[in-house]
Amino acid sequence: MSIKDLGEFPLIALLTAELEKGPGVLLGPGDDAAMVQSPASGATLLTCDVSVEGVHFLPSADPFDIGYKLMTANISDIAAMGGTPLYALITLVLPAATKVSWVDLLYNGIRSCAREYGVSVVGGDVSGGSSIVVSATLMGSVDPNRALMRSAAKPGDVVMVSGKLGAAQVGLEIHSGKVSASGPLAQAALCRHLRPVPRLDLAQSLADAGCRSANDISDGLASEAWEIAEASGVAICIDASLMPVHPSVSLVAGNSESALAYALYSGEEYELVFTIPPSVLEACGDVLEGCVRIGTVLAGRGAYLLSDGVTRPLGRGHVHFADGDATPDKE
Repeated sequence: MSIKDLGEFPLIALLTAELEKGPGVLLGPGDDAAMVQSPASGATLLTCDVSVEGVHFLPSADPFDIGYKLMTANISDIAAMGGTPLYALITLVLPAATKVSWVDLLYNGIRSCAREYGVSVVGGDVSGGSSIVVSATLMGSVDPNRALMRSAAKPGDVVMVSGKLGAAQVGLEIHSGKVSASGPLAQAALCRHLRPVPRLDLAQSLADAGCRSANDISDGLASEAWEIAEASGVAICIDASLMPVHPSVSLVAGNSESALAYALYSGEEYELVFTIPPSVLEACGDVLEGCVRIGTVLAGRGAYLLSDGVTRPLGRGHVHFADGDATPDKE
């Protein structure tokens, strides 16, 4: 059955029937607006993310994965600020021929991720269109005195990353058929691409410990390093010899230079890159388990790569609206 056969209001009823009314939700779907309890203290965080058919996902992609990953992207933004995700609004643009079962699976993915991270889906909107577009807006809360911001890096800070990088791009290439691979490493890469994990607990622990700034790796480490450097008015130098490369990169990279490129430019990793004062670093202990030091914040401007004793400007990587951006599953 298509959504045209079902109709708008029965579709909305189907999608909202299993939504859970979490803490703080005073009024969920069904009125002109949702009503939620404002945080008793602190600041409100707002973020949104969009997923477009033919740009962010292939028509053959599993709708559950699309929904789950959309929520992950939003939750990761809240995590990168050191906040707590609370409420979500979902907007769907759907061609009339879209199968009801497809939309139901999409919403199952959204609900599953939201439930896992304590987010209440409280409403949204639905419209017809020529291609599928799914958008989520997420509200969270944070203590403004401990929020992690791109603009807070200082010279002398240590630059760190929360895990090994490159697997999401490898997973994308396997998923799209560009690369043929199987086995545990291939499965790990596909999992990173299709079901990434927002580093929510780590980010909140970093904020508690006194970390200065953070950015989630959605467009690649290089791009995020540039964003922190520009927002903070500093220079960030990444040491190539310290970059943690995910083992799955060995499936596609023929040499160390290629492997480094995967680690620097793989998007939708949703690990954290963050800066932290040395004095705080020494006191963090187990909080930083699995995190790796990759560079230093310096006086100056821009982002740089130190490789084989030579320091050069670091290429940005993926930029929206640049040539080739409208590519299915483009990171």
